[in-house]
Amino acid sequence: MSRERIIPRLFAIYFLCVFVALASMQRTHAQIVSGGSTPIVPSQITIPAVCTATSSANCNSGMAQWFGSLWNGTQAVNDQWWIQVFENSCALTCGSDFEINHSGVSGGSGRFHVNSDFIVGPPADATASQNDNSFAWDAEGSYWDGTKAQNDIWEQTVGTTPASGSPVNARLNIYPVFPSPCASCTADVALGAFGTNPQQGNPAGPPMFDFIVLPRDGHTATFTHPPGGMAGDQKYWVANVTGPLGISWRQICTLSAGTCTVTFSQGPYFPAPICTANGETVANAMAVASTTTTVTITSASNTDTQVVNIFCGENGEN
Repeated sequence: MSRERIIPRLFAIYFLCVFVALASMQRTHAQIVSGGSTPIVPSQITIPAVCTATSSANCNSGMAQWFGSLWNGTQAVNDQWWIQVFENSCALTCGSDFEINHSGVSGGSGRFHVNSDFIVGPPADATASQNDNSFAWDAEGSYWDGTKAQNDIWEQTVGTTPASGSPVNARLNIYPVFPSPCASCTADVALGAFGTNPQQGNPAGPPMFDFIVLPRDGHTATFTHPPGGMAGDQKYWVANVTGPLGISWRQICTLSAGTCTVTFSQGPYFPAPICTANGETVANAMAVASTTTTVTITSASNTDTQVVNIFCGENGEN
């Protein structure tokens, strides 16, 4: 066969091979992108940064996107979700964000639906010399401070104490965070509201209980069962009045030379509680003097040695 006839045939064969290879790649690409009946997904997908960080700016990653299709009443429109690594300007110290975003096609609504346990774990497993807290789970709002947008955050974490060893106390810490200082900002925890979560403000239905946590006074109100536990289940309710809750408790002491002093098992109480006392066996008059931490009983008889019942109640906002 002449050279003139061989060369064109070789070119034809070459282009046919290229065409077949491209067609095969196109089919594979279509299966990956469109998710056919048997999609092909690589064992590892890498989405690199869109640029390289410099001394003046960090770089986000590229995006992985998912599209649904919904009818908006007139035509079909894309319902888009996408994820990416967002590098904050302070990412080296404050961390980067792994963002899950949703298009505003339906007014910004949408849910990240998890049909399994959702765990926020610790940064590392404990060692013989160190225990670890959990990472934080944050709910974040945004407000305008007069110059720019700022964030108001409620954060919850598991605090593990002590710092090493066991047994430990696992405390669920729930607290407000204002990354930009806001001395006049307030915060509260409301339970039992009803309605939906609006874009601004709170649900329409008033909450059943509201706990004020900001501003702080530097002290802690601790709720606990009495020493030794309770004999059975108890139910407490809030009196239908405005003002401080009426709290009362009973103490006993045995007189010695007509007097005795009892230190409150709780407290201190501010101001000092109001107390009364009476003897169990002899009806002697009893003088009562209370401080923020103690109550002293003095009988009219300096030889009195009977057991005295003491009843104390709060004096204003203890």
